[in-house]
Amino acid sequence: MSEEPIYDEQDQAAIQERLANNTSFPQVDPLQNVAETIGDVGIGQNEYFSNRSKGRLPNLYKFTDELVYPADLTSTQFQNRQHTLVWFKTFKRKSQRASLSLKKDESGSYNFGAGIVDREGNQESGFTINTSKLLDEGPAAAVSGEKASYTTYGNFGGIIGGQNGVQRNSVSGELEGYGDLSNAEQAAFNQGVVEKIASDVRLSKATEQLEDQIFMYVPSGLNFADQVEYEDKSAGAFNAINEAISGNIGAGVDKLKLLGVGKLSAIAGAVPGVGEDDLNTFFQARLGFAENPRQEALFKGVNRKSFEMAFSFAPRTQTESIQMLNIIEAFRYHALPELSVSGQMLLSPHEFDITFMHAPDDANAFATGEGPGGYVENVNLPKIGRCFLKNISLAYAPNDRSAFFHDGVPTQVNMQLTFDQAIILNRQLVLAGF
Repeated sequence: MSEEPIYDEQDQAAIQERLANNTSFPQVDPLQNVAETIGDVGIGQNEYFSNRSKGRLPNLYKFTDELVYPADLTSTQFQNRQHTLVWFKTFKRKSQRASLSLKKDESGSYNFGAGIVDREGNQESGFTINTSKLLDEGPAAAVSGEKASYTTYGNFGGIIGGQNGVQRNSVSGELEGYGDLSNAEQAAFNQGVVEKIASDVRLSKATEQLEDQIFMYVPSGLNFADQVEYEDKSAGAFNAINEAISGNIGAGVDKLKLLGVGKLSAIAGAVPGVGEDDLNTFFQARLGFAENPRQEALFKGVNRKSFEMAFSFAPRTQTESIQMLNIIEAFRYHALPELSVSGQMLLSPHEFDITFMHAPDDANAFATGEGPGGYVENVNLPKIGRCFLKNISLAYAPNDRSAFFHDGVPTQVNMQLTFDQAIILNRQLVLAGF
Protein backbone atom coordinates (compact mmCIF):
# COMPACT_ATOMS: atom_id res chain seq x y z
CA MET A 1 0.00 0.00 0.00
CA SER A 2 1.55 3.24 -1.14
CA GLU A 3 1.40 6.33 0.96
CA GLU A 4 -0.32 9.37 -0.40
CA PRO A 5 1.76 12.57 -0.39
CA ILE A 6 0.79 14.96 2.34
CA TYR A 7 1.23 17.98 0.05
CA ASP A 8 0.71 18.17 -3.67
CA GLU A 9 2.63 20.49 -6.00
CA GLN A 10 0.11 23.27 -5.60
CA ASP A 11 0.42 23.12 -1.85
CA GLN A 12 4.22 23.16 -2.11
CA ALA A 13 4.11 26.29 -4.26
CA ALA A 14 1.79 28.00 -1.80
CA ILE A 15 4.10 27.15 1.11
CA GLN A 16 7.13 28.54 -0.73
CA GLU A 17 5.26 31.75 -1.50
CA ARG A 18 4.20 32.20 2.13
CA LEU A 19 7.77 31.58 3.31
CA ALA A 20 9.12 34.14 0.86
CA ASN A 21 6.68 36.77 2.07
CA ASN A 22 6.95 35.94 5.74
CA THR A 23 8.39 38.96 7.52
CA SER A 24 9.48 36.81 10.40
CA PHE A 25 12.21 35.39 8.15
CA PRO A 26 13.94 38.49 6.73
CA GLN A 27 16.32 38.20 3.79
CA VAL A 28 19.92 38.19 4.99
CA ASP A 29 22.19 40.86 3.44
CA PRO A 30 25.75 39.60 4.05
CA LEU A 31 27.38 42.91 3.01
CA GLN A 32 25.21 45.21 5.10
CA ASN A 33 27.24 44.91 8.29
CA VAL A 34 30.51 45.07 6.34
CA ALA A 35 29.43 48.23 4.54
CA GLU A 36 28.34 49.88 7.78
CA THR A 37 31.65 48.96 9.38
CA ILE A 38 33.93 50.01 6.51
CA GLY A 39 32.20 53.00 4.94
CA ASP A 40 35.18 55.10 3.87
CA VAL A 41 38.62 54.07 5.10
CA GLY A 42 41.74 56.17 4.57
CA ILE A 43 45.16 54.52 4.48
CA GLY A 44 48.49 56.30 4.60
CA GLN A 45 49.45 59.97 4.59
CA ASN A 46 50.74 62.36 1.99
CA GLU A 47 54.06 64.13 2.47
CA TYR A 48 54.38 67.46 4.25
CA PHE A 49 58.14 67.82 3.86
CA SER A 50 58.77 67.49 0.14
CA ASN A 51 60.68 70.76 -0.06
CA ARG A 52 63.94 71.48 1.79
CA SER A 53 63.21 75.21 2.04
CA LYS A 54 60.24 74.63 4.34
CA GLY A 55 60.86 73.77 7.95
CA ARG A 56 64.62 74.36 8.12
CA LEU A 57 65.80 75.71 11.46
CA PRO A 58 67.10 79.30 11.27
CA ASN A 59 70.49 78.53 12.84
CA LEU A 60 71.59 76.36 9.92
CA TYR A 61 73.81 77.45 7.06
CA LYS A 62 72.27 79.59 4.35
CA PHE A 63 69.76 77.84 2.09
CA THR A 64 70.29 77.83 -1.66
CA ASP A 65 68.66 75.98 -4.53
CA GLU A 66 71.75 76.51 -6.72
CA LEU A 67 72.97 72.93 -6.32
CA VAL A 68 75.93 73.06 -8.68
CA TYR A 69 79.51 71.97 -8.05
CA PRO A 70 81.87 73.37 -9.06
CA ALA A 71 80.05 76.70 -9.12
CA ASP A 72 81.03 77.39 -12.74
CA LEU A 73 80.07 73.89 -13.95
CA THR A 74 77.22 75.21 -16.07
CA SER A 75 78.82 78.54 -16.91
CA THR A 76 77.38 80.30 -19.95
CA GLN A 77 80.88 81.25 -21.05
CA PHE A 78 81.92 78.74 -23.66
CA GLN A 79 85.60 78.79 -22.73
CA ASN A 80 84.87 77.96 -19.06
CA ARG A 81 82.58 75.04 -19.69
CA GLN A 82 83.31 71.52 -18.64
CA HIS A 83 82.39 69.08 -21.35
CA THR A 84 80.42 66.65 -19.19
CA LEU A 85 78.28 66.65 -16.06
CA VAL A 86 75.85 64.47 -14.11
CA TRP A 87 72.30 65.74 -13.69
CA PHE A 88 70.39 64.46 -10.63
CA LYS A 89 66.66 65.14 -10.69
CA THR A 90 64.48 64.29 -7.68
CA PHE A 91 60.97 62.80 -7.74
CA LYS A 92 58.36 61.86 -5.14
CA ARG A 93 55.20 59.81 -5.17
CA LYS A 94 52.31 62.08 -6.07
CA SER A 95 50.28 60.50 -3.31
CA GLN A 96 50.91 58.04 -0.50
CA ARG A 97 47.32 57.99 0.71
CA ALA A 98 44.63 55.54 -0.42
CA SER A 99 40.91 55.31 0.21
CA LEU A 100 38.72 52.21 0.36
CA SER A 101 34.92 52.33 0.41
CA LEU A 102 31.94 49.98 0.35
CA LYS A 103 28.60 51.71 -0.09
CA LYS A 104 25.05 50.73 -1.02
CA ASP A 105 23.40 52.74 -3.81
CA GLU A 106 19.70 53.50 -4.42
CA SER A 107 19.21 50.34 -6.48
CA GLY A 108 20.39 48.17 -3.60
CA SER A 109 23.72 47.30 -5.26
CA TYR A 110 26.99 47.67 -3.44
CA ASN A 111 29.87 49.64 -4.91
CA PHE A 112 33.41 48.83 -3.83
CA GLY A 113 35.88 51.61 -4.54
CA ALA A 114 39.65 51.83 -4.19
CA GLY A 115 41.82 54.71 -5.22
CA ILE A 116 44.84 56.91 -4.65
CA VAL A 117 43.93 60.28 -3.16
CA ASP A 118 45.84 63.57 -3.24
CA ARG A 119 46.09 66.13 -0.44
CA GLU A 120 42.91 67.89 -1.55
CA GLY A 121 40.96 64.62 -1.51
CA ASN A 122 40.83 64.21 -5.29
CA GLN A 123 41.17 60.66 -6.60
CA GLU A 124 44.24 60.36 -8.79
CA SER A 125 43.74 56.76 -9.85
CA GLY A 126 41.44 53.93 -8.92
CA PHE A 127 38.27 52.05 -9.78
CA THR A 128 34.77 51.16 -8.64
CA ILE A 129 33.20 47.68 -8.82
CA ASN A 130 29.41 47.25 -8.84
CA THR A 131 28.56 43.94 -7.17
CA SER A 132 25.26 43.41 -9.03
CA LYS A 133 26.83 43.99 -12.44
CA LEU A 134 29.73 41.76 -11.45
CA LEU A 135 27.36 38.83 -10.89
CA ASP A 136 25.00 39.53 -13.79
CA GLU A 137 27.22 40.95 -16.55
CA GLY A 138 30.80 40.11 -15.63
CA PRO A 139 33.93 42.11 -14.71
CA ALA A 140 34.04 44.20 -17.89
CA ALA A 141 30.66 45.80 -17.16
CA ALA A 142 31.16 46.01 -13.39
CA VAL A 143 34.38 48.06 -13.33
CA SER A 144 33.97 51.76 -13.94
CA GLY A 145 35.77 55.04 -13.33
CA GLU A 146 39.17 53.51 -13.91
CA LYS A 147 41.90 56.11 -13.94
CA ALA A 148 44.95 53.86 -13.72
CA SER A 149 48.16 55.76 -14.36
CA TYR A 150 50.32 52.72 -14.86
CA THR A 151 50.56 49.72 -17.12
CA THR A 152 52.61 46.55 -16.94
CA TYR A 153 55.52 45.41 -19.02
CA GLY A 154 53.39 42.67 -20.52
CA ASN A 155 50.71 45.02 -21.78
CA PHE A 156 52.09 47.02 -24.67
CA GLY A 157 48.74 48.69 -25.30
CA GLY A 158 48.48 50.53 -28.57
CA ILE A 159 51.87 49.37 -29.74
CA ILE A 160 50.60 45.84 -30.29
CA GLY A 161 46.86 46.19 -30.35
CA GLY A 162 45.79 46.85 -33.92
CA GLN A 163 49.05 48.33 -35.21
CA ASN A 164 49.89 47.13 -38.71
CA GLY A 165 47.82 44.04 -38.17
CA VAL A 166 50.04 42.81 -35.33
CA GLN A 167 48.15 41.16 -32.49
CA ARG A 168 49.21 39.17 -29.45
CA ASN A 169 47.72 35.72 -29.05
CA SER A 170 46.20 35.73 -25.57
CA VAL A 171 46.75 31.98 -25.18
CA SER A 172 50.27 31.43 -26.51
CA GLY A 173 51.52 34.96 -25.87
CA GLU A 174 53.11 35.02 -29.33
CA LEU A 175 52.78 37.84 -31.83
CA GLU A 176 50.58 37.17 -34.84
CA GLY A 177 50.97 38.88 -38.17
CA TYR A 178 54.49 40.01 -37.29
CA GLY A 179 56.09 38.03 -40.12
CA ASP A 180 53.92 39.74 -42.72
CA LEU A 181 55.37 43.17 -42.04
CA SER A 182 57.97 44.80 -44.24
CA ASN A 183 61.49 45.38 -42.90
CA ALA A 184 60.72 49.03 -42.22
CA GLU A 185 57.47 48.17 -40.45
CA GLN A 186 59.18 45.49 -38.37
CA ALA A 187 61.86 47.99 -37.32
CA ALA A 188 59.23 50.58 -36.37
CA PHE A 189 57.25 47.98 -34.46
CA ASN A 190 60.32 46.77 -32.55
CA GLN A 191 61.30 50.35 -31.72
CA GLY A 192 57.81 50.98 -30.37
CA VAL A 193 58.01 47.97 -28.08
CA VAL A 194 61.49 49.01 -26.89
CA GLU A 195 60.29 52.54 -26.20
CA LYS A 196 57.32 51.25 -24.22
CA ILE A 197 59.43 48.95 -22.06
CA ALA A 198 62.02 51.67 -21.48
CA SER A 199 59.38 54.09 -20.19
CA ASP A 200 59.67 52.68 -16.65
CA VAL A 201 56.11 51.61 -15.89
CA ARG A 202 56.65 50.47 -12.30
CA LEU A 203 53.61 50.57 -10.07
CA SER A 204 55.71 52.21 -7.36
CA LYS A 205 57.31 54.84 -9.61
CA ALA A 206 57.58 58.35 -8.19
CA THR A 207 55.93 60.65 -10.72
CA GLU A 208 56.06 64.20 -9.34
CA GLN A 209 59.29 66.11 -9.97
CA LEU A 210 60.63 68.17 -7.10
CA GLU A 211 62.47 71.49 -7.14
CA ASP A 212 65.88 70.15 -6.16
CA GLN A 213 68.13 69.46 -9.15
CA ILE A 214 71.79 68.71 -8.53
CA PHE A 215 74.56 69.19 -11.09
CA MET A 216 77.91 67.55 -10.45
CA TYR A 217 81.05 66.81 -12.39
CA VAL A 218 81.44 63.25 -13.71
CA PRO A 219 83.31 61.34 -10.98
CA SER A 220 86.37 59.26 -11.67
CA GLY A 221 86.13 55.49 -11.47
CA LEU A 222 82.65 55.38 -13.00
CA ASN A 223 82.10 51.65 -13.53
CA PHE A 224 79.16 49.70 -14.99
CA ALA A 225 78.61 45.99 -14.40
CA ASP A 226 75.77 43.71 -15.52
CA GLN A 227 75.24 40.61 -13.38
CA VAL A 228 73.21 37.66 -14.65
CA GLU A 229 72.70 34.81 -12.19
CA TYR A 230 72.88 31.10 -13.05
CA GLU A 231 72.88 27.97 -10.92
CA ASP A 232 74.15 24.46 -11.64
CA LYS A 233 71.61 21.65 -11.62
CA SER A 234 71.85 18.02 -12.69
CA ALA A 235 69.06 16.36 -14.65
CA GLY A 236 70.20 13.00 -13.30
CA ALA A 237 68.77 9.95 -15.05
CA PHE A 238 66.93 12.06 -17.64
CA ASN A 239 70.24 12.98 -19.28
CA ALA A 240 71.06 9.25 -19.69
CA ILE A 241 67.56 8.53 -21.02
CA ASN A 242 67.87 11.37 -23.52
CA GLU A 243 71.21 10.05 -24.76
CA ALA A 244 69.86 6.49 -24.97
CA ILE A 245 67.03 7.78 -27.18
CA SER A 246 69.63 9.51 -29.32
CA GLY A 247 71.49 6.25 -29.85
CA ASN A 248 73.98 6.23 -26.98
CA ILE A 249 72.74 2.99 -25.37
CA GLY A 250 75.83 2.76 -23.18
CA ALA A 251 74.83 5.88 -21.30
CA GLY A 252 71.56 4.30 -20.23
CA VAL A 253 73.21 0.99 -19.31
CA ASP A 254 75.89 2.66 -17.17
CA LYS A 255 73.28 4.79 -15.44
CA LEU A 256 71.30 1.66 -14.53
CA LYS A 257 74.47 0.04 -13.13
CA LEU A 258 75.16 3.10 -11.01
CA LEU A 259 71.59 3.09 -9.76
CA GLY A 260 72.05 -0.61 -8.89
CA VAL A 261 75.14 0.20 -6.83
CA GLY A 262 73.11 2.81 -5.00
CA LYS A 263 70.36 0.29 -4.22
CA LEU A 264 72.91 -2.27 -2.99
CA SER A 265 74.50 0.38 -0.79
CA ALA A 266 71.11 1.08 0.78
CA ILE A 267 70.59 -2.63 1.45
CA ALA A 268 74.09 -2.97 2.91
CA GLY A 269 73.32 -0.06 5.20
CA ALA A 270 70.80 -2.27 6.97
CA VAL A 271 73.66 -4.51 8.21
CA PRO A 272 74.76 -3.54 11.72
CA GLY A 273 78.00 -1.57 11.66
CA VAL A 274 77.80 -0.83 7.91
CA GLY A 275 76.98 2.68 6.73
CA GLU A 276 74.60 3.30 3.82
CA ASP A 277 77.32 4.93 1.73
CA ASP A 278 80.10 2.48 2.66
CA LEU A 279 79.67 0.18 -0.36
CA ASN A 280 79.44 3.09 -2.78
CA THR A 281 82.56 4.64 -1.24
CA PHE A 282 84.38 1.28 -1.54
CA PHE A 283 83.72 1.04 -5.28
CA GLN A 284 84.75 4.65 -5.88
CA ALA A 285 87.95 4.25 -3.85
CA ARG A 286 88.91 0.86 -5.24
CA LEU A 287 87.99 1.40 -8.86
CA GLY A 288 88.66 5.13 -9.03
CA PHE A 289 85.61 6.52 -10.78
CA ALA A 290 82.82 8.97 -10.10
CA GLU A 291 79.57 9.67 -11.92
CA ASN A 292 79.65 12.53 -14.37
CA PRO A 293 77.10 14.97 -12.87
CA ARG A 294 76.41 16.56 -16.27
CA GLN A 295 75.50 19.86 -14.67
CA GLU A 296 73.20 22.20 -16.55
CA ALA A 297 73.45 25.97 -16.09
CA LEU A 298 69.96 27.24 -15.29
CA PHE A 299 69.17 30.92 -15.70
CA LYS A 300 67.79 32.42 -12.46
CA GLY A 301 67.48 36.12 -13.16
CA VAL A 302 69.22 39.48 -13.37
CA ASN A 303 70.62 41.21 -10.32
CA ARG A 304 69.66 44.81 -9.67
CA LYS A 305 72.39 47.12 -10.90
CA SER A 306 74.35 49.24 -8.44
CA PHE A 307 76.49 52.33 -9.02
CA GLU A 308 79.20 53.82 -6.86
CA MET A 309 79.91 57.54 -7.29
CA ALA A 310 82.65 59.28 -5.35
CA PHE A 311 82.85 63.08 -5.24
CA SER A 312 85.40 65.34 -3.58
CA PHE A 313 84.48 68.87 -2.49
CA ALA A 314 87.20 71.49 -2.06
CA PRO A 315 85.33 74.80 -2.06
CA ARG A 316 87.28 77.78 -3.35
CA THR A 317 84.83 80.50 -2.30
CA GLN A 318 82.13 81.08 0.29
CA THR A 319 79.55 80.54 -2.48
CA GLU A 320 80.95 77.10 -3.23
CA SER A 321 81.00 76.31 0.50
CA ILE A 322 77.28 77.07 0.78
CA GLN A 323 76.57 75.08 -2.38
CA MET A 324 78.58 72.12 -1.07
CA LEU A 325 76.65 72.04 2.24
CA ASN A 326 73.31 72.30 0.45
CA ILE A 327 74.22 69.56 -2.05
CA ILE A 328 75.14 67.21 0.82
CA GLU A 329 71.91 68.13 2.59
CA ALA A 330 69.86 67.53 -0.59
CA PHE A 331 71.26 64.03 -1.17
CA ARG A 332 70.64 63.05 2.47
CA TYR A 333 67.21 64.70 2.55
CA HIS A 334 65.84 62.91 -0.51
CA ALA A 335 67.43 59.55 0.34
CA LEU A 336 65.69 59.27 3.72
CA PRO A 337 61.99 58.64 4.49
CA GLU A 338 59.58 61.10 6.06
CA LEU A 339 58.12 60.36 9.48
CA SER A 340 54.33 60.59 9.48
CA VAL A 341 52.52 62.97 11.81
CA SER A 342 51.35 60.03 13.94
CA GLY A 343 54.87 58.65 14.12
CA GLN A 344 53.60 55.21 13.10
CA MET A 345 54.67 55.25 9.44
CA LEU A 346 57.71 56.02 7.36
CA LEU A 347 56.84 57.48 3.98
CA SER A 348 58.86 56.26 1.01
CA PRO A 349 62.10 58.14 0.19
CA HIS A 350 62.38 60.07 -3.04
CA GLU A 351 63.85 58.75 -6.27
CA PHE A 352 66.74 60.16 -8.27
CA ASP A 353 66.78 60.37 -12.03
CA ILE A 354 70.40 60.34 -13.20
CA THR A 355 71.40 61.62 -16.64
CA PHE A 356 74.85 62.14 -18.14
CA MET A 357 75.05 65.39 -20.09
CA HIS A 358 77.65 66.86 -22.41
CA ALA A 359 78.33 70.18 -24.09
CA PRO A 360 77.95 70.31 -27.88
CA ASP A 361 81.05 71.29 -29.84
CA ASP A 362 79.19 74.14 -31.47
CA ALA A 363 78.69 77.06 -29.09
CA ASN A 364 75.52 78.03 -30.97
CA ALA A 365 73.97 74.66 -30.10
CA PHE A 366 73.83 75.58 -26.42
CA ALA A 367 70.74 77.63 -27.01
CA THR A 368 68.78 74.60 -28.21
CA GLY A 369 70.02 72.06 -25.68
CA GLU A 370 67.45 70.41 -23.40
CA GLY A 371 69.57 70.49 -20.29
CA PRO A 372 70.94 73.27 -18.09
CA GLY A 373 72.84 75.87 -20.03
CA GLY A 374 72.18 74.02 -23.26
CA TYR A 375 73.77 70.71 -22.34
CA VAL A 376 72.40 67.65 -24.15
CA GLU A 377 72.17 64.03 -23.06
CA ASN A 378 75.32 62.01 -23.57
CA VAL A 379 74.10 58.92 -25.41
CA ASN A 380 77.64 57.55 -25.57
CA LEU A 381 77.37 56.39 -21.95
CA PRO A 382 74.82 53.82 -20.77
CA LYS A 383 71.68 55.36 -19.31
CA ILE A 384 71.06 54.98 -15.59
CA GLY A 385 67.58 56.48 -15.23
CA ARG A 386 65.66 56.13 -11.98
CA CYS A 387 67.59 55.07 -8.91
CA PHE A 388 67.30 54.66 -5.16
CA LEU A 389 70.05 56.22 -3.08
CA LYS A 390 70.96 53.41 -0.67
CA ASN A 391 74.08 54.73 1.00
CA ILE A 392 75.75 58.08 1.67
CA SER A 393 79.20 58.12 3.20
CA LEU A 394 80.75 61.48 4.14
CA ALA A 395 84.30 62.19 5.27
CA TYR A 396 84.48 65.72 6.71
CA ALA A 397 88.13 65.36 7.74
CA PRO A 398 89.66 63.11 5.06
CA ASN A 399 93.26 64.25 5.58
CA ASP A 400 95.70 63.68 8.41
CA ARG A 401 95.41 67.28 9.51
CA SER A 402 91.85 68.57 9.35
CA ALA A 403 91.36 72.08 8.07
CA PHE A 404 88.34 74.34 8.36
CA PHE A 405 87.50 77.85 7.23
CA HIS A 406 86.99 80.61 9.79
CA ASP A 407 83.23 79.93 9.81
CA GLY A 408 83.72 76.23 10.56
CA VAL A 409 83.11 74.90 7.03
CA PRO A 410 85.48 72.01 6.14
CA THR A 411 88.02 72.83 3.46
CA GLN A 412 87.50 69.35 1.96
CA VAL A 413 84.68 66.80 2.12
CA ASN A 414 84.65 63.43 0.38
CA MET A 415 81.24 61.96 -0.47
CA GLN A 416 80.54 58.37 -1.52
CA LEU A 417 77.11 57.56 -2.99
CA THR A 418 75.65 54.13 -3.73
CA PHE A 419 72.67 53.97 -6.08
CA ASP A 420 70.51 51.00 -7.03
CA GLN A 421 68.83 51.11 -10.42
CA ALA A 422 65.04 51.03 -10.10
CA ILE A 423 64.47 48.80 -13.12
CA ILE A 424 65.82 45.32 -13.83
CA LEU A 425 67.70 45.32 -17.11
CA ASN A 426 66.81 43.22 -20.15
CA ARG A 427 67.95 43.15 -23.75
CA GLN A 428 65.21 45.56 -24.90
CA LEU A 429 66.51 48.14 -22.42
CA VAL A 430 70.01 47.78 -23.88
CA LEU A 431 68.51 48.76 -27.25
CA ALA A 432 67.05 51.81 -25.50
CA GLY A 433 70.50 52.92 -24.36
CA PHE A 434 70.60 51.48 -20.82
